[in-house]
Amino acid sequence: MDMVYHIGILYDEYYNNVAYNLETELQSDRMILHLRSAMELSFRTSTTYEPPFLKITSRLFDFDQPCKLINEGVRILISLTSCSLAEFTTQVTGNHHIIHLAIPYPICSYRPNNDNLLTLWFQPDPDAMNRMLFEILRTEEATNSLLLINGESAAASHLLHMSTQAIVDQTNYYPSFAIQEFNTEWDRQWDTERYYFRPMLDEIFNSMDHNVNVNNTKPSMEHAFVFTPNGGEIEVAQKVPNFIQYFLFQSDMKALIETQPPQT
Repeated sequence: MDMVYHIGILYDEYYNNVAYNLETELQSDRMILHLRSAMELSFRTSTTYEPPFLKITSRLFDFDQPCKLINEGVRILISLTSCSLAEFTTQVTGNHHIIHLAIPYPICSYRPNNDNLLTLWFQPDPDAMNRMLFEILRTEEATNSLLLINGESAAASHLLHMSTQAIVDQTNYYPSFAIQEFNTEWDRQWDTERYYFRPMLDEIFNSMDHNVNVNNTKPSMEHAFVFTPNGGEIEVAQKVPNFIQYFLFQSDMKALIETQPPQT
């Protein structure tokens, strides 16, 4: 009987199935070939040992699913869920000695407790990311930057705190940030009651363009940092470069898109 290597995938309501269809991608020829090659590299030795048959099961998260998948023989569990649900899954997989790959979405605003050596967290360190962005601004001596966010962003709040602290410490350099909230098409789809109604990126950049033309000046923002805690990063990645390329002809404006870790 052929050996079966069973991998389980859990996702929750934060997973953007419109931007990236997990079920379709897992069945694509490209993904099947990639996974098959990875399995052969992992299991093949100097002998003629054949790699096991790969089985992947993906399901919408509920609190019974981690145990159900483990009972069905899952060897590795991948969670594409919020941080709190990923931590719950870690407790279950730790008790059953199952490898857990946690890819939290949105990313955790804090460093998860990693006492469980069988859980690997795939996400950037928020503090390290903020220090990197601040260092970019300091190196280029950029004084005015635009923070575009489509939800509550710990990174944006931390950058504001770092700027305030630099002023208090009376350092030679401190950047100034302007925050602008925005909506993506994905935000508009789930926010049917318009509780979180903000302008679209097109409207924001068109407004900036209008102000430049009216005042006959260059844009005062030297950098634009885009944070997508509510998802929609694919739409942002497609739109922002076009706008920034336009403004590059009028100023030294640059952009950095900070997207959440891939969900797959």
